[in-house]
Amino acid sequence: MLTRELAPPPGCPEGENVRLMVPFNGGVLLHWNAIGSFLVQEGRQVTISPRHGVDEALVRLVLTGPVLGVLLIQRGWAVFHAAGVACPLTGAAVAFAAVKGEGKSTMAAAMYNAGYGMISDDLTAVSFDNEHPLVSPGFPRSKLWTESAEALTDGDDTLSMIFPGFKKMSRTVNDRFITTQAFLKAVFVLETADEIVIERLSGFKAVRALLPHWYGALFDGQLLPIFGQERYFREIANLASKVRVFRLARPRRFDVLQEVAARVDYVLSEKEECLGDGA
Repeated sequence: MLTRELAPPPGCPEGENVRLMVPFNGGVLLHWNAIGSFLVQEGRQVTISPRHGVDEALVRLVLTGPVLGVLLIQRGWAVFHAAGVACPLTGAAVAFAAVKGEGKSTMAAAMYNAGYGMISDDLTAVSFDNEHPLVSPGFPRSKLWTESAEALTDGDDTLSMIFPGFKKMSRTVNDRFITTQAFLKAVFVLETADEIVIERLSGFKAVRALLPHWYGALFDGQLLPIFGQERYFREIANLASKVRVFRLARPRRFDVLQEVAARVDYVLSEKEECLGDGA
């Protein structure tokens, strides 16, 4: 990783909340007016130019999120906005995909509390090089909204502040963190509803449910012209055809979260998601 001065993209508007992602020098330039610029090239080199005085924790948040996502896409991984856990019996991976703020990290944390292993948080990288899709492990931590952290961890010493003023906490995963690749068996797409409903999706319904959660489609679509619509649809269709896809509708209440986790576990057992390669 290199540090040097990077100018904002040409025509970058003023304002603290401005974020731009553009092709630059054979790579992708990610720029935040409030944070700085990050150039990702060839899936192996990252050049950073933080804004003077910016909190280092905020820079780390960008490096382990959008910058890592772009780097993995450049390396050929299919990257999804999802949290991953591992079935306790076989280690098969299960992902929870959702739009920002819908509760994928909270759902993964609830499954972790129910005995599942932790694979990744927020960003799930999938390889289609083998017959079965493989998920690569992320970092041994998860980011939880303060309310979720309080409800799921009893305020233990695994929690720490990400940076001052940020409404999420970092939860360190000391046990049951999966350090090797795992076969991906199922994806649950989260949505809010009045009651718990788990519905198996297939064909176009599965593809449509997964479309918003390809990492290159995030950030107001700024990365789509760079990585291409063809790759976008190919990787979504590939995932939909090789894993079981479910719609998981549930109330966004902590008092039913344990029940939701139990229902997911039951569906996985019933559908033989945790039986390993032959499932």
